[in-house]
Amino acid sequence: MLTTLKPEDVVLPIIHLNGDRASTLLARLKAAYDAVAVAMDALEQTAPNARNYYLVSGRLEQAQHQHAARQWRLHDVLHSLEAEIQGIQNLATDPRN
Repeated sequence: MLTTLKPEDVVLPIIHLNGDRASTLLARLKAAYDAVAVAMDALEQTAPNARNYYLVSGRLEQAQHQHAARQWRLHDVLHSLEAEIQGIQNLATDPRN
């Protein structure tokens, strides 16, 4: 199941002088986001092909379900990273910080 996170739902770091800069945190999160996006593209190439499963009834459907579950997990990670990025960007542009 896909989790829909908003920036206000994410536990965000506290940006302060003794911690990492917002720009550093954002660069690391964006690198992770890009890596997950690449993984999603690679995973798409592994979609079950019926010719590899037709000898056993129901096996294709099981493989499709397994594949979809993997896709949803990566989508969930991607959306979580996106929400954290947005949250940090909001913190960095908030004049109260």
